[in-house]
Formats: sequence, structure tokens, C-alpha cells
Amino acid sequence: MERHIENGHWYTGIKNLQPWEKNPRDIREDDFERLKAQLVDFGQYKALLATKDGTIVGGNMRYRAMLHLNENVFTLTLPDGTQQTYDLRGQFNEVWVTELDFEYEPAVAGQMTTVHAVIDGKVQQRGFSSAEHVMPEYALSDNDLAGRYNNEALAMLVHDYQETDTTGYVQDRGDGSYTP
Repeated sequence: MERHIENGHWYTGIKNLQPWEKNPRDIREDDFERLKAQLVDFGQYKALLATKDGTIVGGNMRYRAMLHLNENVFTLTLPDGTQQTYDLRGQFNEVWVTELDFEYEPAVAGQMTTVHAVIDGKVQQRGFSSAEHVMPEYALSDNDLAGRYNNEALAMLVHDYQETDTTGYVQDRGDGSYTP
């Protein structure tokens, strides 16, 4: 993923990015409209978390909303029933990203290799069993309230990484979010 620094943040072309195929979240149409309205009001208020190849680990819904706004005129229906039209086409050609990479500790005979997340070049202390384990951890921690978890996709994603002493079920917090 090509990127450059602007005002102290990393940016890349929106066309350099693609959604993560294992993303366990989806979004209702009304929430998607609200997310687009937030981007109209505030711009890109949070970086997308993406791997070096441009796969979005965190911010898939924001990416979809920015992609839509970048290519379409947006009409917002206000509470009084009037409509306001916004033309942000081309405004999200370049988007703010945080890069997720991986660093592997040398394997010791008889032990698994430890993988560390590397965020914008800074190695994180916590170790994981694989890069495939790092991605769900960071994806689950980088969510806005606009989207919601697809229970089946979430269960499939975290199944291999659940602790052996857990019940094996995803717990419903009661507010539309879930914990592995």
C-alpha cells in the first residue's frame, strides 16, 4: 500500500484499499445513512486500520461510507422533512490510515512462533499465536457504533482463538455488541 505523510498522518488513495473479507460486521441502511451524515459533518474523524497490502482491518463501514460519498451526491433528510444535498465527490480520494504489520519472534524448538502487531512502525508488546490471530483482535477493538456484528460471522472469526477454559459461546452484551 503506497502512503504518504500529510499533517502528521499517513494517507493513501482510497482505491489502494479493500474491505477485509472476514469482517464480522454489517450495517443497517438507516445506520449507513447516519454514518455518511457524520462524515459529511465531521470529515474522516478516525483513521482506517489497514495492513500493508491495503486490507482494512478496522473501519470497513467507514470505508464503505467514504467510498459512497466519494462517488455519489448525498441527500440528507432533515428532521423537519426538508432535504439537504451534499456533493463530496472526490473529497475522499486520499484517506487517513494507520498501518498494521506483523513482527515474528524467532521460533524456539518445540514452541510456537510469537507474532507482534506493528502499528505505524511501533512494535506492540503483546504477543499472538499468528498474524491471523492479530487481525481479529484489532478488528474487534476498532469499531464505531454505526455497524453491528453478524453473529455467525463473528463466531466463525473468533472460534479458533477462544481460550480453552471458556464456554465457547459469544456473549451478547444486550446492546447489540458481543464479546468473544
